[in-house]
Amino acid sequence: MFIANTDSLNEPKLTGINTVPPNFFRFVMSSVYNELSKQEQVFIGGVRLHKLNDKLSNAETITNPNVGNTQNTHDDINYIHLTKNNHLYIATDGGIDWSEDEGKTWRSLSQNSNLNTALLFGFDINEQGVMMTGTQDNGIFRFMNSTWHSLVYYGDGGRVVACNDSNDFFVSYGKQNYKLTQNGMMIDYEHAGEQTLWFDYRMGFHKKTKTFYLANKNLYKKTNESNFELITSQLKVDRDIKALWVNPDDNNEIWMAKDDATWGAALVNKLFYSNDGGESWYDYTKNCPLLLWRSISDIHVNIDGIIALAIDGFDKENTEFNRILFSYDNGETFVNQSKGLSNFPVNCVLYANGKWFCGSNNGVYVLNINNEWEPFETGFPVTVVSELKYFKRENALYVSTFGRSLWRYGF
Repeated sequence: MFIANTDSLNEPKLTGINTVPPNFFRFVMSSVYNELSKQEQVFIGGVRLHKLNDKLSNAETITNPNVGNTQNTHDDINYIHLTKNNHLYIATDGGIDWSEDEGKTWRSLSQNSNLNTALLFGFDINEQGVMMTGTQDNGIFRFMNSTWHSLVYYGDGGRVVACNDSNDFFVSYGKQNYKLTQNGMMIDYEHAGEQTLWFDYRMGFHKKTKTFYLANKNLYKKTNESNFELITSQLKVDRDIKALWVNPDDNNEIWMAKDDATWGAALVNKLFYSNDGGESWYDYTKNCPLLLWRSISDIHVNIDGIIALAIDGFDKENTEFNRILFSYDNGETFVNQSKGLSNFPVNCVLYANGKWFCGSNNGVYVLNINNEWEPFETGFPVTVVSELKYFKRENALYVSTFGRSLWRYGF
């Protein structure tokens, strides 16, 4: 079982109550009348849990994420329940915790249960079958010899790429990038440039040339033990690169996309193509007018040369959904291929085992013989899908999610 949660932004304190930094995305409260003190006991949850004093003018922080502390609970409080006998229950992005002494000590109710509480941003498996995953706030987890191991207990872990002919992995962790060696026993700084993102660096490893690609606001590559080489120096450094595809058979061919819609400005600087490994780039944005108000979240090109773009964002009611776009002419034109999808962002797209798959904010879809998307198989939860990967050696599709752990489907 994973334990992970989402970060929050730095927010101002709540006016009128000191020392309570509420979570920007959620703010929950619970109260109960204390028969012994004859007063109402009030708890406020944001990033951490806080107990207000009897005058409701000051607050004490009663949760702490530090590992080894008896107050070790997870951040980002989603729900609070206080019983009449002052037993306190909190649901966080990392599970459920219980305190019988008003927050002085805590016990996890989900640590040894079958609750799926992981928020996974990326994963990969090497040739030896070792898996690394990035979890939010709980760093990097390793699956080896049928057992999960926590390598870094606290901090944001993100995307992961395996160096498939070794026991090494590239991982994004704590806003920067590192290389894990010896199946995660050693960690070395492997960051390119000065730009730092959160957990969402796009990365790739080209097996044939042993070349690692790292994208932030620029795209870099490095081969074996060489230094990082900047390969987008001629492009404007204005937005984060949010989608990257490198041809596994020929790494001269690269597609990438930058985030944030231009919102009616010039239709440029969103979708790029290179056929010489980054020596020169061609701007294909104008061929996709949808990018005036949408962003690309993923790119994949199949063995037939069909280019698929996954589109982030929602569409207005009573308009044609634009979730997946296909190009059959090397990016000269794009057509909407979204029939069957619901009005949720699509986060990833993949061609595997002879079929197209996509992961959206409400599950995994497959493109059927009628060119319509339908939910893939039964039993998969309605949840946000963060990444799809297909491993040919075991003929299996792996799916990571926000909040429902990791799933595997064997064909």
